[in-house]
Amino acid sequence: MGMNTYPMDEKAVLMVQGRLAAAINAIDWMILGNPDPTVMSNEDFINAYGDIALAHDAMEERDIEGLCFCSEFQGDAVTLNGRQNVTHYDDDYICYIPCKKEPSLFSAAYAGFGDLKAEFEDILDQAGLMKTVRDFNIDLADYICTLTGTYFC
Repeated sequence: MGMNTYPMDEKAVLMVQGRLAAAINAIDWMILGNPDPTVMSNEDFINAYGDIALAHDAMEERDIEGLCFCSEFQGDAVTLNGRQNVTHYDDDYICYIPCKKEPSLFSAAYAGFGDLKAEFEDILDQAGLMKTVRDFNIDLADYICTLTGTYFC
């Protein structure tokens, strides 16, 4: 079987990483008696619970609509929350949920950033994950970004 590199240019995705991935994993792991994430530092919390592949598996079990992953992504993620934070990836595993709507030639896909954020909140809420996201004080706006680069499979 051949391996190929494909271009990626996603205009709006919810990246599952950092505190968001850790919060998703913590839901299941706390049941098993693992360390209480509410008393951990942010860094310890992400190190203990932030495995992106496990978060992907947890979300897949909850049938998250449109859930995607790339085992080897090379490129940039630029946040859309107005802060323009850029994260560079070099053959990294990423997990994301793409937005549902695409812009057309004459109209935008969303009236504003708030509508895009609300869409991702609804997706996570339908999977029973928004309560945990709120419990850990995670602002999904920090995880909504564009992805530009290539992935290998």
